[in-house]
Amino acid sequence: MGWLLELLVEGIREMLSQFVIDMMTLVTDMFTELLSCDLSLFEELFSVVGDLYKNVVLPMGIALLLLICVWQLFKSMFGKAGVASEDPIELVCRTGISLFFIVAAKPLVDYILAVAGTPYQWITGTDVEVSSFSEYVSVLEGLTGGLGIDSLNIAILMLIMQFVVAWNYFKMLFVIAERYVLLGVFSYTAPLAFGTGGSKATNNILASWAKMFGGQIILILLNSWCLKMFLSGYGNLNASAYGFTKFFVATLCLVGFCKVTFKLDSYLSSLGVNLGRPTTGIGALGLMMAAGRVLSHVGRGSGESSGSSSPTGTESQTAATDGAGMTDARQEAVEALVALGYSSTDALRAVRKVTDVEPTDVEGILKAALKNF
Repeated sequence: MGWLLELLVEGIREMLSQFVIDMMTLVTDMFTELLSCDLSLFEELFSVVGDLYKNVVLPMGIALLLLICVWQLFKSMFGKAGVASEDPIELVCRTGISLFFIVAAKPLVDYILAVAGTPYQWITGTDVEVSSFSEYVSVLEGLTGGLGIDSLNIAILMLIMQFVVAWNYFKMLFVIAERYVLLGVFSYTAPLAFGTGGSKATNNILASWAKMFGGQIILILLNSWCLKMFLSGYGNLNASAYGFTKFFVATLCLVGFCKVTFKLDSYLSSLGVNLGRPTTGIGALGLMMAAGRVLSHVGRGSGESSGSSSPTGTESQTAATDGAGMTDARQEAVEALVALGYSSTDALRAVRKVTDVEPTDVEGILKAALKNF
C-alpha cells in the first residue's frame, strides 16, 4: 500500500510542477509585455495622469523655473557684497534652455523609453527552453537507502519546497510592478526636475533626477532579465533528474536569486547609480507590534489626567538635528516609534543602537530598536 501512496504523491508533485511552470510562463510573458519601457499600461490605469501633467505638473515646472531665475537675479542685483551670485546673462540662457526642456519633457522622455525598448525586446524575445516532462526522471532516484528517510516524506518535502520557490516568485512580481510604477512617476514629473536646471544652485537636483531616471530604466531591463532567468531555472529544476541533495541546493539557489532581485536597487546604489528605492515597509510582524504598542498607550492614557504636558519644541528640534544623515530606513523606523508614542529623542537613541541589521530592512531595524527600550 505504501508504494501506491508514494506513486500517487509523485504523480501529484509532477502534475503540480507542470501546472506551476505553465502559470509562471503565462505570468512572465504577461509581465514582460505589460511592465516594459512602454508606459501605456501606466497611462491607461492612471488615466488622469495626462490631464494632471498638462494642468498641474507642466505649469508648476515653468513657475518653479521662473521663480528660481527671479530669485537668482534678485541676489545678483541687490545682494550684499561678498555673497556668491550667478552671472545674469548665463542665468537667463540656462533658464531659456531649461524652459525648452520643460515644454519638450514628455516627447523627450518617450523617445528615451523607446530607445530603451530595443534591448528590452532583445531580452523578452529570448525563448526559454526546458526539458519536457515526457522525459521526466524521478528526482528520488538519487537517494540511497542508507538515509533512513522514507521516500514519501522526501516527495512531500520537495513539493513544499517547490511552493516556497513559487511564493518567492510572486513576491518578486510585486517588486517588479513597484519599479514600473516608479518609472511612470519619474516620467510624468520630469518638468519639475527640468525646472531646477536654470540655476547652478539647484542644478544638482536635475542631475540627481537624470541619474535616478536612467537607473530606473536599467532596473526595468534587469527585471525582464531576472524573470527569464528565474523561469529557466525553475523549469530546469523540475524537469531534471536531480537527486534530493542537488534538488535542495538548487531550490535554495532559486530562492537566493529572488532575494538578489529584491535587492537590485541596493546593489546598483552601491555602484553609484542613484535610484528611487522603494522600501518593503515594516511588514506584518512590525504592524502587529505597532498595534499592540498603540493599544497599550491608549489603555495607559485613559487612566492618566488630561493635563499632562507634551514634548517641547526644543526636544523635537534637537531630535530632528540628531537624525540628520541617517538612512531612509532608519528615519522611517524613528517615525514609526514616534507614532507609537515614544519621544523623538528616545526613538533616535534606540535606532542608533541598532548595528547588526541590514540598512534597508525597516522591519528589522524597528524590531531591534523596540528591544532597546
